[in-house]
Amino acid sequence: MTERENQIHRGLKSIGAEIAVFFQDAVAISKLDIETKPYLLSHLSREIESGLRDILAPSTSEENKICEACSRPINQKQGHKESILNSLGIKEENELVKKWHSTAKEFPKYAHRHGVWKNPREKIAFDHYWNNFVDVLEYLVGNYYAIADRLDSIIEKEPTREIIATLPNLLKQESRFVYFFSYLKSAKWLKHLYNVGYFDGASNPEPIESKENPGSFSMPFWGVLKYLESVAVENYKTNDPEISNLLVKIVEGISSHRKANSTRIENYYTDYILFKIICSLPNGHLTINHLQLIKAYIKISKHNFIGHDFDQLVTRVLEEKEDSLVVEVVRILFSYRITSDYFEKAESIFESYQLANVISNKKEELLNGFSSQVCELMLEIVKELVSLQTFAFGNFDIPAIENHD
Repeated sequence: MTERENQIHRGLKSIGAEIAVFFQDAVAISKLDIETKPYLLSHLSREIESGLRDILAPSTSEENKICEACSRPINQKQGHKESILNSLGIKEENELVKKWHSTAKEFPKYAHRHGVWKNPREKIAFDHYWNNFVDVLEYLVGNYYAIADRLDSIIEKEPTREIIATLPNLLKQESRFVYFFSYLKSAKWLKHLYNVGYFDGASNPEPIESKENPGSFSMPFWGVLKYLESVAVENYKTNDPEISNLLVKIVEGISSHRKANSTRIENYYTDYILFKIICSLPNGHLTINHLQLIKAYIKISKHNFIGHDFDQLVTRVLEEKEDSLVVEVVRILFSYRITSDYFEKAESIFESYQLANVISNKKEELLNGFSSQVCELMLEIVKELVSLQTFAFGNFDIPAIENHD
């Protein structure tokens, strides 16, 4: 194959192996000197063209009827040309649409015999249409940016069985995977993507240890998270019970996943987005279990992003007006680690400035209406700290507390 044909073949292979093989064989047939060339070439062309429209201009089963031009199921609300417009994501006919439609509508004519008593068609009878079709395919899938355009078109559509089945091929390249989930917004995709495992905790990328600096790790970003966060933020406004319940399952599924050695994948980028999703759960869906998950995220390391936005969780918990949730969020806020330091035997699970900011911004709201429960909990925490460190809250500590509100 020529370089141009190879580019098209690679583009089609990113959709599926079958459609790519059809093109590969069609190219081979186009260069043969055989009597049945126009019949075989037109038949393969029809399969490629209609297969592309199955992905780029999908229709639901209840809307299907048979297109007179290509004998394929199409949407009742659109004819062949409308299907092409939909495939390209445009509304007005242009030169490409004209070329695509005028070429494809000839495929059925040449694919079938025109009379067993007649002479066969000339070997070159279909060559003009084949060359035109290759031009169309080059535009559709002939380079990286063409595939990106097709992804843009798919993102705007409702998911179908064909589209979902094609995604693993389209998204094999990491850049396409990230692009797709960065720009996908519709919650209508959530259930379909969940059902085929896109949000499985096993796919959460593990930290990568530096070869140059052993003990130092980089945190890969999981592309699906941007989509999940986008759906969660929108669902907070609409409060769709099905979406809310599915988001809860996804968060809990990722958080509970364990590797073969029974340990959790500790990626603080992932944990941060899960925290954001939990903060966006509509009223009635936030539970103490979710707060305990957040505490587990934070305790992995002080160097995470959750502390910067912890006041968002406090705000969200206060909206629930549920005493047990408020007490639990305060418990997390004042959680600490035991250290080996002689002078400071306990330290906050937050950075000191993060803790100070949350207290400064939210202390009035926490005490207003919940003073009894919160004060009892704080007294309990003070007693715990004094038992660890007898001079805690002494003369040296009190000024520091006052300086940070």
